[in-house]
Amino acid sequence: MVQVSADSYNEEGKKLIGRGKFAKAIELFQQAINLEPSYIKAYNNLGAAFKLQNKLKEAEVAYRQAISIQPNYAKAYYNLGVVLKQQQKLSEAEVAYRQAIVCQADFWQAKLELATLLGQQQRLTESESLYLQLTQLKPNYAGIYAQLGSVLYQQNKSCRAVQCYERAIALEPDNASYYNNLGLIFEAQQDRERATLYFEQALRLEPNLAASIQNLGLLSAKQGDNLKAIKLLRQAVEQNPQSHDLHSSLIFMLSNTEGITSEEILQEAKTWCDRHVISAGLKPMSHDNELSSQRRLKIGYVSPDFRRHSVSYFMQPLLASHNRDQVEVFCYSNMPRENEDEVTETIQTLTDHWRNIAQMNPYQVAQQIQADKIDILVDLAGHTKGNSLIAFGLKMAPIQATYLGYYGTTGLSTIDYWITDQVLHPADTKEQSVEQIWRLPRCYVTYQPLADSPQVKPSPVLTNKFVTFGSFNNISKLSDTTIQLWAKILRAVPNARLLLKSLFIQDIDKQSSILAKFAEYGLEKQRIKFCPRQSLIKHLAMYGEIDICLDPFPYNGCTSTCEAMWMGVPVLTLAGERKISRMGSSLLTAVGLTDWIADNKEEYIAKAQEFASKPQKLNDLRQSLRTKFQNSSLFDSQGLAEAMDASYRRMWLKYLEEKIDSTHREVNQRNKVNSDSIQD
Repeated sequence: MVQVSADSYNEEGKKLIGRGKFAKAIELFQQAINLEPSYIKAYNNLGAAFKLQNKLKEAEVAYRQAISIQPNYAKAYYNLGVVLKQQQKLSEAEVAYRQAIVCQADFWQAKLELATLLGQQQRLTESESLYLQLTQLKPNYAGIYAQLGSVLYQQNKSCRAVQCYERAIALEPDNASYYNNLGLIFEAQQDRERATLYFEQALRLEPNLAASIQNLGLLSAKQGDNLKAIKLLRQAVEQNPQSHDLHSSLIFMLSNTEGITSEEILQEAKTWCDRHVISAGLKPMSHDNELSSQRRLKIGYVSPDFRRHSVSYFMQPLLASHNRDQVEVFCYSNMPRENEDEVTETIQTLTDHWRNIAQMNPYQVAQQIQADKIDILVDLAGHTKGNSLIAFGLKMAPIQATYLGYYGTTGLSTIDYWITDQVLHPADTKEQSVEQIWRLPRCYVTYQPLADSPQVKPSPVLTNKFVTFGSFNNISKLSDTTIQLWAKILRAVPNARLLLKSLFIQDIDKQSSILAKFAEYGLEKQRIKFCPRQSLIKHLAMYGEIDICLDPFPYNGCTSTCEAMWMGVPVLTLAGERKISRMGSSLLTAVGLTDWIADNKEEYIAKAQEFASKPQKLNDLRQSLRTKFQNSSLFDSQGLAEAMDASYRRMWLKYLEEKIDSTHREVNQRNKVNSDSIQD
């Protein structure tokens, strides 16, 4: 009988791996090891076969056995690092990669994996150093330059990041992702033209590249072309139906676009829930929270925007004013740590517990929420970027609500309440939602002005002898209806001017586009002035050049409306049927300026004309408006906190009542079954 050697078993096993017969290959590698127990290559190949079967623990054992036999086996250390990383044993993976490099200084694959791992852990300086070494070891490897570009960009080293991506493109000119990422850098630098060119080039190379379709769509939205954005995002969702982020972007655009009905938005949001929660098999979690009616409640707020962002500006006074005898507050930040800033630090001091969940998957987030025993969990993002709605689909807390950061239904059956107010959603509201609308008995927000805000100036009309209307809202809010109405207002008010200020408005092409739209409605370009982006102090001071702020429609301002009134400038708004077009009404009602709310387009124009005709009254209101603001509910953070705390208590009591009713029904049903089973 011919005896088969260990080498033969090992070689045959390698062939079987190539043919996808992993189980049989494992048998042969084990036979090779039985014949030669110190056969390190067989152990390494055994680990590879286990890894291909996704048996990571078994693969780890095999690689460690190879290393125990030959401690300087670089390849085994590298392979061990890979399976450790797949098991989320990141610190152990790092040790394995570093040991592989110690054993073989030019082991570039190990350096690449280590650099990637460090980058994912936000250890960007260390990651950058390794990528620079790799550019020397593999000077013609495009992927290394692309990854180095990403790490540099995350460190705000944009110029060097651009150079790296340009080098990657030179080496691999057909890689669409490189163009897409370069477009993102230029977009962040507010270079809209080059960003568009790179996104479009990415799509020429790969027409179905979802990331570029999405980025081009969102860029179109920022420039005010919502219809183009919706078309592109629909295309991206059709090509990538399982991408919940893409789908959220589409819903976000539908929610703030003129002509889209509440029913359409509701149906798309429900489709999101059906596709990404129900069909994905996400099951609501059970809860064992203490069922006590008067105990201190644990409230959790979840947001990707605990930074220099409008959501945080409105949340800070609320967080500071919660009654800590009634509630214990947790903040869950779904934002990369590198995006944290001084506002983040402030919020961390205002909450009882801070958690960063950016690196967690939805199930890990849910485990953290349950470990914290949260009673009421509040979403602050809706379908905006960076949301945690997939995790909310797991029903992480007994009660879940959505508040503040979005202006439409989430579509999630696992979110119980949408917290708004009586002006945003009057009793006869036509807005449709999956959540039950929970109306606060007062304005749904408070505004915390800048401590060293500029003083209120006299109305400029007194000096200029003409009225200056203005808007500091994002240009994406300049709908066709808004432009048409504003043009009619300026034509009705002789010599009036319009001052526009926004992030992208300094772009010459965008200015030309806006002027052309106004010209379609008969307004000369000489009557429109554009103002570039400025520091916050200068931004607030610019309100001194405006007599009346005009609120866009259907997407009202919120932060900008609060800023304007604080700086003494009244805001004229047109009330619509949905929250997005009633935010101005809520804020104005809070300050007592209900006469600045128009119910229809004709009244909007007529009110603008009437107010503009009375310069002295404008100035009188201007000089008293900050005091009105300070005496209003919009300035009363304590009042908001009391309303929120009371609402949370009522939600909890309602939950307990439903829980008791459910228990009684179950007991009665069991008693009935037992009674039916008894025979005379």
